[in-house]
Amino acid sequence: MITTLILNEIKHNLLSLRFVIGLLFVLIVYTGGSFIFSKKYLNEKVKDSRNQLIYQSNLETSQQGLEKLYEEGILLVKFQELSSYFTSGNESRFPKAFVIAPNAPQGASASGGMIVGGSGKNYKIENYTDFDLTFIIGIVLSFFAIVLTFDSVSRDREEGTLKQQLSNAVPRVQILLGKFVAILVLLLLAVFIGSLFSIIIFQIVIGQNVLISFPLETLLTGVLSTIYLSMFILLGLWISSSVAKSSTSLALLLVSWVILVILSPYIGGMIVQQYYPVESKQVYDEKWHSLLSTTSSETPQEYYECIQGRDNEENWKVVERYLNQRNNAFEQFITQRFMELTNQAIKAESFNLFSPYGAFKQSMERFANTGLSYHKKFFQRARQYRSQLVQFIYDQDKLDQLSRHRIDLNPKIRSMSNKPVDPAIVPRFIAPSRHVSSIDIVQSLKSICYLIILNIFFFILALFQFLRMDVRQ
Repeated sequence: MITTLILNEIKHNLLSLRFVIGLLFVLIVYTGGSFIFSKKYLNEKVKDSRNQLIYQSNLETSQQGLEKLYEEGILLVKFQELSSYFTSGNESRFPKAFVIAPNAPQGASASGGMIVGGSGKNYKIENYTDFDLTFIIGIVLSFFAIVLTFDSVSRDREEGTLKQQLSNAVPRVQILLGKFVAILVLLLLAVFIGSLFSIIIFQIVIGQNVLISFPLETLLTGVLSTIYLSMFILLGLWISSSVAKSSTSLALLLVSWVILVILSPYIGGMIVQQYYPVESKQVYDEKWHSLLSTTSSETPQEYYECIQGRDNEENWKVVERYLNQRNNAFEQFITQRFMELTNQAIKAESFNLFSPYGAFKQSMERFANTGLSYHKKFFQRARQYRSQLVQFIYDQDKLDQLSRHRIDLNPKIRSMSNKPVDPAIVPRFIAPSRHVSSIDIVQSLKSICYLIILNIFFFILALFQFLRMDVRQ
């Protein structure tokens, strides 16, 4: 019996004008999003190729000696990946390139990409979305779900169809489940057809298919999208069962959709900006220039005296101690600013978790390894690479018996080995993988469980309202 109910509901909606128009709109969005992403992807790959040449050139300075490599700023870039089609994670607002230097940080970009001129606002707080799969499913298809469900019960009650079904002793639970499954199948059909359009476009324009290149991410996206869209179906069934007129149901659902999808994802940003503020760009810049001035001109007198006799081992210890303190001061200052912005963004995400769209988006970012979580991974990997590179330079320097094995701020005085080093043996930077890991899945469970709880909650409300509904009215 339930199979017949599902097929009848599918047939009724499949032939309706709103489904045809809605499907066409969804396909247009899928097609437009795929073309936009493909163009952006190809443009970014061209930039990545140039940046890779710069990185290679940075490493080749080792042929001029270790001291040159030690002073070189090395460009580390987050290369564009196909996984960003699942969700961009607002990465266009994150620093794309980090500049690390084996010697002391000479600028705010030397440790984590926190450039002074670009640190005026938190890249995660002022939220917006790109034209990616998260936008298509999270906003477009959730609205499509509202359109298909707003009169799913109220229409049948107005037309008398529901009364006829109940007179045939069909359990109300089966009727409700039949409507739910039918609408879910239609939404997934729209997703499937849209995905086929995307596959064709990617194959033609890029010559590669994101859905095949990231099969596990595609599977997880499918499961998560099903959970997310089913919540809006159950919400529609509840509202449609609670009111007498379809027009009232549509109005209530539109208001609910705007609150849940459009407004609520920005609540976290507003809260943290009000109650968890970070220092303004002006204050940060003042502190940065103050630190820069202090470490360059207000050095201890002891250092000035000892640097004149740096060949003396005891004097050199004073110089080395000062250099280490200087390095640590820069490192701590820059890292503190990075963590300050990051922690504020994490607080905003924790508030946005109560938004269904916010929870959906955060899980998608974990699956695709984009956004804030990947930015933190990249920051940590860049710092690890810097330490690895410094250790490599120290180890190579020890092999040169003519070197004084010392670090010096004075560029005119060579204190490290000037023998050429083969760039092939210089450590290479390996960026964090974009593929989903078990840790990423575990970290996304909180968001997924919240969406499941919302499904259960709206199902109970829909079932309760549907069971107590008087079809004679």
